[in-house]
Amino acid sequence: MRDIDWRIIYELYQVKNITKVADKLFMTQPALTKRLQSIEEEFGTRLVNRSTKGVQFTKEGEFLAHQSELYLQFRSGISRRMEAFKDEGVGTIRIASSYSFSKLYLPDLIREYHKEFPNISFDIQNTKSHNLIQFLTDGVSDMAFVRGEYDCSLYKKKLLTEGAYIISAVPLTMESLAEEKRIDCILGESSRKIIDRWWEETFPQPPRVSVTVRMVDISWEMAKRGAGYTIGFFEPWQLEDMDVFYMPIFYPDGSPVERNTWLIYSDKVAGSPAVRRFIQVAEERF
Repeated sequence: MRDIDWRIIYELYQVKNITKVADKLFMTQPALTKRLQSIEEEFGTRLVNRSTKGVQFTKEGEFLAHQSELYLQFRSGISRRMEAFKDEGVGTIRIASSYSFSKLYLPDLIREYHKEFPNISFDIQNTKSHNLIQFLTDGVSDMAFVRGEYDCSLYKKKLLTEGAYIISAVPLTMESLAEEKRIDCILGESSRKIIDRWWEETFPQPPRVSVTVRMVDISWEMAKRGAGYTIGFFEPWQLEDMDVFYMPIFYPDGSPVERNTWLIYSDKVAGSPAVRRFIQVAEERF
């Protein structure tokens, strides 16, 4: 039975008149009668008897009429509670994020957000930035924190810009870099293109890659322990605590090698008060 079927049974039991109920529910009398017949066919029994005095409910019809009142109260309660959830902030926000952003920034964002919306839960999906846009377009995520430049038709807000640095256990010079062993990390497509462009514009030969890893944390740790140098994107405060030699890199024209981080989402999810507030928390943080 549909919601309208329960409403028909309930209203008809109150007034016992098909014409009045049809008017109240903005239906034609034939349409209401057809729905009533469909309900009787569904249960395989007669619910009402029609006469010149109106309708009289059968024993089965009276039972269903009482149940209709309970159902409508139950359905109304669900609707009211679902509306209340929007104001209270109950539910799940699905976030797609690069590994490094999840580690460095998401914990503080979620902690700050939970001060206002403690009942919201988070589902975090981590992958390389070039896959994150697809998570949004496929509806897997509500929003994404994306490193680098990717074309999309969604809303984008730039959160931060990081500079590219050489990281090593010992001091290095730009002149000797081409001869040093490099620890490479498999980055997102955009981040990789930035580093490759800088290298190709700076050195005539390819780098001496001795180790390739999948996680930036591992490349940093290997560089700290003297296995070679690595290249990463950082804010200055991150480098101060790493106890390593670090050196910013620049294109031949003197401009810094940098990478932007974006918060990307659709206008549909931004209509949710809970999601909209999380977007505001992220904007305020950066």
